[in-house]
Amino acid sequence: MYSRLLFLIAAATVASSALAEPMVCVEGILVDGCANGSGITPAGTTPIGNWGIKSEESGTYHFSPFGPYDSYLEADLATGVLRQRLNFSGGNDTYALNSYLYLSEDVTFHGSGSAQLNIDLTGLFSGNAHPTYYNFYTFTVSAFEMAPNGVDYTGKQITGSFDLRNQFSGDVNLGENCGSTWDLGSVGCVLTSKASNDINLTLSLIFPDIYDGEKLNIVINTQAFAYDLNQGGVDFGHTARLGLTTSGGVTWDSASGLFLTVSDTPASTVPEPASVALLSAGLGLLAMVRRRRKTA
Repeated sequence: MYSRLLFLIAAATVASSALAEPMVCVEGILVDGCANGSGITPAGTTPIGNWGIKSEESGTYHFSPFGPYDSYLEADLATGVLRQRLNFSGGNDTYALNSYLYLSEDVTFHGSGSAQLNIDLTGLFSGNAHPTYYNFYTFTVSAFEMAPNGVDYTGKQITGSFDLRNQFSGDVNLGENCGSTWDLGSVGCVLTSKASNDINLTLSLIFPDIYDGEKLNIVINTQAFAYDLNQGGVDFGHTARLGLTTSGGVTWDSASGLFLTVSDTPASTVPEPASVALLSAGLGLLAMVRRRRKTA
């Protein structure tokens, strides 16, 4: 049920915030894996350099809930790009399939001034809104200040988040409070478009008092949940792009050495399943190999 979904989101956020090292991870329906600079690619995933990973899968889910699905996941430290799509035509309207992205990076600032981390997101919901739970997409970005030893945390942190759900009105719902802070800057969010088929928003973490040598562990979690007896579609494959700007002469470097060093081509969007029409009809579709996650 929905309460269990909230528990899973909270547990994933807490667990991932403890991993203070550069890493990107994808978790789909059958396969999951991470890229951490080692160049090793988990089975069923495709590398994007040493610091990126993507997965595609499709098929018929043979456990309860039953039905065809397709999933695409992509995360890359070098470009700061996150892409996620999940379509599901289920046979039980109280269950959902979900997929998950995770990104972690340590950033060290040089000089005194200010900094701002922006996440620009575009996407859409397709299919029918679930009468009780809706199909939804959650995005959480946090920054944890680290002690000079680079291992311990000071207790200062900031979190920006949103929980997007498709509604019967055709618009998505976004809560008024898009974040919170514990002595580390402020959170801003701008919702440019909330039409369920054209979502456009920007989430920002704002750091007005950067000091020389300050080190932040940046952690991002996203989850897509697809319900529905007819077709549940959560498509944020149009891209979340990260950007880090500074002022006052502040510069920065990252633990991976590649964070946000490569420009992403706007035209490189997620490939749509060739069989998307079949999905609408409740038949097979396309995408990649990932580990199954069932939520009740």
